Amino acid sequence: MALLQIKGVTKRFGGLTAIDRLDVNVDHKQIVGLIGPNGAGKTTVFNVITGVYPVTDGEILLGDKVITNSQPHLVTQKGITRTFQNIRLFGQMTVLDNVRIGRHCRTKTGLFGALLRGSAAAAEEKAIRERAVELLEVVGLSGKHGELASNLAYGEQRRLEIARALATDPQLLLLDEPAAGMNPQETRQLMELIGRLNEAGLTILLIEHDMKLVMNISHKVVVLDHGVKIAEGLPKEIQSNPRVIEAYLGKGAEVCLK
Repeated sequence: MALLQIKGVTKRFGGLTAIDRLDVNVDHKQIVGLIGPNGAGKTTVFNVITGVYPVTDGEILLGDKVITNSQPHLVTQKGITRTFQNIRLFGQMTVLDNVRIGRHCRTKTGLFGALLRGSAAAAEEKAIRERAVELLEVVGLSGKHGELASNLAYGEQRRLEIARALATDPQLLLLDEPAAGMNPQETRQLMELIGRLNEAGLTILLIEHDMKLVMNISHKVVVLDHGVKIAEGLPKEIQSNPRVIEAYLGKGAEVCLK
């Protein structure tokens, strides 16, 4: 059974159909690239998966559990987390505290216990801090714990956002254009990080316009155009698919996506 199943999902905004009867499966421990021209509906797919938008029709499952139209915080608790196209960090908080915030969805101490600062709450906060430190090391930000998030370099901010997402202990990580605005060195570091996370067992669904990144790390690529899935397959199949090339480059184009 696939980890994520999107079954016949449609999303309409008034008279505009942003996603049209979309079927996509993401298997356990896969990296799946979701690509398409601007306005293809890619981020809308992320938004319906995570409960930001309700679906108009269709069904979404995580494992064998239906998560269609679940509230975003419940989707996170069930094991799906995401980053955003535009970085959404708490700039005036420290790097460490940004990651600690992500971890709090897994805490068991309630508000009353936290206010009393009992032994259980103290132990939980210690564990949260330790896990945050581990994750900062994973993404290459060890030694930056006390810095303000806003003072990090751009590529470091992107990696910090990934660390915060990982703090929720996801089964499935959604990355929305993680390489946007990165220079070549930062992009290489990001590719290596995504590869390491996947090798550790994490399943990843990735929106990205950097074709080299997508084609080098994805096990499967899904292509949208105007909300419709026009192709799905191995990266090498997608690179030479005439319908995909036409969607990106226009009718009659002969250049492959590489």
